Amino acid sequence: KCFSLICRRLADNYNYNDRVVPLVRRRSQLEKLTLYLRIRERSTFIDGSHLHNDILIHLSQLQSFTFYVSTENRTKNIVLEDCHIFSLPFEFEHLTRVANKFPSITFNYVTCLEVNDLVPFKHEFFVRITRAFPVLKNLNIMNLVPQNNWYFNNNNNHSYTIIEYPHLVSLDITFVHTDYIEQFLMETKTYLPRLNELKVCYAGLDIVTENFTRDVTRRNCTNIKQLITEDRLVYPQEVFLYFPLL
Repeated sequence: KCFSLICRRLADNYNYNDRVVPLVRRRSQLEKLTLYLRIRERSTFIDGSHLHNDILIHLSQLQSFTFYVSTENRTKNIVLEDCHIFSLPFEFEHLTRVANKFPSITFNYVTCLEVNDLVPFKHEFFVRITRAFPVLKNLNIMNLVPQNNWYFNNNNNHSYTIIEYPHLVSLDITFVHTDYIEQFLMETKTYLPRLNELKVCYAGLDIVTENFTRDVTRRNCTNIKQLITEDRLVYPQEVFLYFPLL
């Protein structure tokens, strides 16, 4: 009487309408249902009314429903729009495509997070992230828009809060503007005591670390055991001096 369907990969609307919905409806005696779905290419977003009308009214014995459903659609202007609906408390470990605006709640179970937006992520955004996701272990950031704020570009300004990610072990900043590489590697902005895997664009890393000589970005690199760059296969000696555990 329990059924769980977890699908972290994007599924198209055909698979959702013609496979997922009928599959769940056939289990009319369900008492506990868990769904984690990411759907793309729908004409409308999946919301609470849709879940009720297409699924829940067919499950008369249902007592517990835990869910996360995101819908991703591209507009005529090729802009990606998202809609996320989920039950509270949020009980899943993975959460994707979080943007600047997200609810002021605590996600106590999320260990893997992806943040992505078409507007800059300010320092305050990352302060909110570390508070909202207290057990975060894997973070993937995608944002090619510069932070473009003197607050960040003035390296002598120490008035803002140093953000600590006490559990973060893996950081992916491959598809970002160099501002975000600096945001996470500068010890005056971020402290990463357990980081051991870094995915990053080599050219951006070289710029931010000033050819692997900059002291203020050295501390957050000392525990890294795996450096993954798509555009560099053989590292010069200064990289190994800067990342002593490689």
